[in-house]
Amino acid sequence: MVVVLGILDFVVAGVSLIIGLFLFGFITSLLCAAAFFNNVKDVS
Repeated sequence: MVVVLGILDFVVAGVSLIIGLFLFGFITSLLCAAAFFNNVKDVS
């Protein structure tokens, strides 16, 4: 039972890490896209 809990804890930590990285990358790409479009509007 202790081994199962350890594995479960490891899986939950991995999933939350992946979700956190995905959200971070998504928000960063959105900000980069917004800044890029703002620069394009200023140039043209």
